[in-house]
Amino acid sequence: MLKRLTIKNFKAIQDMTIEFTPLTVLIGGNGCGKSTVLQALDFLRSAAIRDIPVYLEMHKWTIAELKSKLNDGQNKPIEFISSFVFSENVVDWYFIVDFTEDKWSVRELFCVNGKGVISYRTMPNIFDGMAIPEIPQPFVNITLSSSTLKVIDDYLEQMDFGKNEIYELQKYLKQSSFLDVLSPETIRGFSANQRITRIGYKGENLKSFIHSLDDTSKNELNKIISEIIGFQITVMTFSTGEGITMELEIHHEKETIKIDSLHISDGLLRIIVFAAIKMERLILRYGKSDGGIQIKADGKYSYKGWTECECGFILIDEIENGVNPYITEKIITLLRDITNTQGRQIIFTTHSPVILNDINPDYINLLWKDKSGSVYCRKLFSISELYDSLDFLSPGDAWMNIREEDLLAKASSEPEDKE
Repeated sequence: MLKRLTIKNFKAIQDMTIEFTPLTVLIGGNGCGKSTVLQALDFLRSAAIRDIPVYLEMHKWTIAELKSKLNDGQNKPIEFISSFVFSENVVDWYFIVDFTEDKWSVRELFCVNGKGVISYRTMPNIFDGMAIPEIPQPFVNITLSSSTLKVIDDYLEQMDFGKNEIYELQKYLKQSSFLDVLSPETIRGFSANQRITRIGYKGENLKSFIHSLDDTSKNELNKIISEIIGFQITVMTFSTGEGITMELEIHHEKETIKIDSLHISDGLLRIIVFAAIKMERLILRYGKSDGGIQIKADGKYSYKGWTECECGFILIDEIENGVNPYITEKIITLLRDITNTQGRQIIFTTHSPVILNDINPDYINLLWKDKSGSVYCRKLFSISELYDSLDFLSPGDAWMNIREEDLLAKASSEPEDKE
């Protein structure tokens, strides 16, 4: 799983490190960088799948829009240093990208347990000033505008050391997904009449995804939705010449009402998406896992690695949008179950203190900007006053019990215990 990420010169983030847990929650004011962290992770995920120019075109972005506008950031490369753990082995990935003289420049290094195993560069002087042990010889005769994870499958077979760990990283990233601010209009829109295994960036494939499920999975989906809502709901999909349509059957005591997807409420559509995440059975190719992330009742967690299946992270922006606060506990329970049973790591943003009441305090991260515009991050309850308040307040109430200006002053000035 992803344990740590350092981001440099990416949008508003000049130099920030964040620690991740099986469920990682990002909170903070509007425009403080929460969504930027998700975008940085999505950028890395995409670099293992497609060329960066293709990714930028998909989002209608330019490299200048991704580079920091602070402190001469337009003249500096974007840097990511990430650390993953698979089967107790640590994989560190250094990925530095830039666009100069009408071409992409890449510097990249993978280390397994502190030993360099793969490097690639198109720009000179790889990792000057960085204390990296045993840098291997760089790849030759390839030119990329993305990560070597996109193309190294054949090379992995020839490696004597680190092959399994790099392969796990490649699988992890390729099986990760980003549910951006889910668009009800997009979910209600056209959905192709073909077999789909992913819900899609904005939920655009939801109807086709549900239509592709087998009957057992559809029954499980309906059960999850019904338990969250509190009454029986059946999701039905139909194939037409123009694509896949969807409607709901809502079963009341004396009658059943049918609702077309065009008239399903925004909140209920989002709940269907959350339930459908559970159905993204990414492990079918490899069978069941003998390990994974296990979250215990006290919130502590352990991980043994997923040696026979694919997992990855799920990124969700503004998880509480349209969701009744009385059922948020059920949503968090569902996400926790996905993490426990499928080994998928979940990272989401929220503005809701109600959401925090159902989250282990160690999983909550506060982001903020200083007066210069730089973004910072720390564990919310590494602030002593908030930690002490947990003796008599829930996490969400503790957050709301302190004025924002006092919170940010303490977050900026109080040393963070790294233990």
